Amino acid sequence: MMKFFITIFFLFLCACGPASPQTSPHATLTQFYQALAAGRYAEAAANYGGSYDTIIGWNGDVAADNHVKLIEAGCTRQLRCLTVKQIVSEQQLSPTEWLFMVEFANPDGTTFVRGPCCGASPQDQPPQHQFEQRVVQTANGWKVTSLGVYVP
Repeated sequence: MMKFFITIFFLFLCACGPASPQTSPHATLTQFYQALAAGRYAEAAANYGGSYDTIIGWNGDVAADNHVKLIEAGCTRQLRCLTVKQIVSEQQLSPTEWLFMVEFANPDGTTFVRGPCCGASPQDQPPQHQFEQRVVQTANGWKVTSLGVYVP
């Protein structure tokens, strides 16, 4: 009988311990971009909580309700879907929203830099290597609200 109570007590302590790292906004952000970079679009779609409007507009040949295919089309056609190299800063905006500044890693491990667009000079449009990312808590857990980095 004593073993039973000890087992129940141990299970209670484990259940009350710290949350799993997968449930944190930090882990959600890094895992989301790992999935995108690896082409695991269904996994990424499950951790995405942003709008699909822009990628629907870019990819009219993909059904608007097929979120996995929309994310795949965005990552293979318009966006750079890279892993998070480093979280540079973070700010908890509310109990349900975090703002991160991140650097992304190119496939060779170097820091991704988005250069000037469309003929602009670096003075007119300085290169950017840090990008704002938001993570929000929903009824289904933490969700990232951004999809990759747009590079025209």
